Amino acid sequence: MKKLLLFLFVCVISIDAQNYVPLHVGNTYQYLTREISATSGYPTSYRLYLDQVEITKDTLFNNVKYFWFSNKWIRYDSAAQKMYSICGDSDALLFDFNGSGPFTPSGCLISQYTNIQYNGANSNYFGQQMVLKGFTYSWDWRHGDSYWGEGIGLVETWYNSEYFGDSYSSKTNLIEAILHSDSSFIHKTYNYPAQIQVLQNNLGGNQLSFYLSVNHQFTDTTAHFTYIDKVYLNGFYKKDNDIIPIDSLIFSYQRTDARLFKMDLPLDTFYLNNGYTLYYKAIAKDKGLIPVYTSYPDTGYLSKTILSVNDKKELVTNFNLSQNYPNPFNPTTTINYYVPSESKVNITVYNALGSKVKELVSENKAQGNYEVKFDGAGLASGVYFVTLKAASVDGKQSFVSSKKMILMK
Repeated sequence: MKKLLLFLFVCVISIDAQNYVPLHVGNTYQYLTREISATSGYPTSYRLYLDQVEITKDTLFNNVKYFWFSNKWIRYDSAAQKMYSICGDSDALLFDFNGSGPFTPSGCLISQYTNIQYNGANSNYFGQQMVLKGFTYSWDWRHGDSYWGEGIGLVETWYNSEYFGDSYSSKTNLIEAILHSDSSFIHKTYNYPAQIQVLQNNLGGNQLSFYLSVNHQFTDTTAHFTYIDKVYLNGFYKKDNDIIPIDSLIFSYQRTDARLFKMDLPLDTFYLNNGYTLYYKAIAKDKGLIPVYTSYPDTGYLSKTILSVNDKKELVTNFNLSQNYPNPFNPTTTINYYVPSESKVNITVYNALGSKVKELVSENKAQGNYEVKFDGAGLASGVYFVTLKAASVDGKQSFVSSKKMILMK
């Protein structure tokens, strides 16, 4: 993202029609940059990395509001569709989104660029087809371009330089954005889940060897880059109604393969030798601005006992309310839950103030796995809670659990 900072005059955001530079404190962008460099006598190197850019503050300059973004004060005139920056004691034009031919920017740091031309391209970002606006520039042996998407902001940059046999190029793409207004925010994301595959799941002696391949749309094994922030294990020992929780444990990341996560979990043989069963599941968290969590298995737990080393994908004998998926969601999400015996079940959604929003379930349910859909159409973006209240008809078990849900539009 080093080269992205050369384009300080092209970044930032707002939410009006025909607004290619939306501006609001809190707007945050995540970019994925691919770099390729070659030096005479040395092999080509390939690198992939993330960068996060945020509008952190605003100020008044000549009674006009500017926003601080990547070490530069910027404003956008939505009526004229022009972007300006503070340049010394003056207001400098950086880019005119109405143009169609060559232009000469007047901002600091920009005068060194020559042969600047407007350009445009069709592209698809976050499932939205759009016409991008931007420019192509050249400066000595350096070349590049930048594109903006309406209502989003800077979405692409490309940079290339060649000098006496050395070459360097980088391509930067926006992969996630949080865009604020005075009353709400919009989350732009592809919402890609992780793909979890079990490579080894063996119980030997007093140790569980649990190795996973955790892939992602943005993971690149060639660059040894993973978009997975961490993978952790949740679990417990259980015998009848006695449950002994295990602290969440982090899988180790094997840098030789950006998809490989390993765990050798020492087991408490006291519990296994006394009739307890180990229940466990893996949860992967990605590196998103608002992380996506993916679990394996999706519902229930894997289990191991001292008498059998065969995997069993079974559910616990207690009530269970799983985290809704997707989360964040817009506007629908799925809620899974498990009922161990015939029970009176109530599932209700509440807002952040505790007011009831919608009752999803209120009836007797037989033993089994269930799912229910929640549609947030017509509701404001924000935090909501889904609560499961259940009581077995024989009066032996009762259960209350809540999960936080985030609705983003």
